[in-house]
Parts: sequence; structure tokens; C-alpha cells
Amino acid sequence: MAVEEAESLGCKNVADMIAGFRRADMVENIGTFKNLMVWFACEKLAWEMARDLSGRAPPGIRGGKARKPRGRTV
Repeated sequence: MAVEEAESLGCKNVADMIAGFRRADMVENIGTFKNLMVWFACEKLAWEMARDLSGRAPPGIRGGKARKPRGRTV
């Protein structure tokens, strides 16, 4: 699951993907790494279930696609 998501986001590997998480700062040891991976799996499964039930991704969910950075256009 994590490898597929990392690849779909264009990350080099799962660790590269995790570095982009808002809570990547909490990874201090193997225990906190495992905790973050469980959170990832739970959130991924939850949005997949919500998508399957509603037929579309819930608001605020990327749906497995990388976000493009927002920039100011002139």
C-alpha cells in the first residue's frame, strides 16, 4: 500500500513520501515510524472506503494524486 502510494506520488521510496507528511517530525525511532505508518494505512483505507461508498473522493482528499504547489500568477 505505502509503496504504491509513494510511486503514484512520484516519491523515490516510502521514506521520501513520509518526509512530506505534516507529522514527519514525530519519527524519532522505529516505534514512532510504525505508528505513523499505521496512521497512513488507516487514513488511506478510510478515504478508499468513503470513495467507494459515495462514488467520489471526500473533500480535502487527494485521491492518490500529488498536489501541485499553489503559486501566485500574475
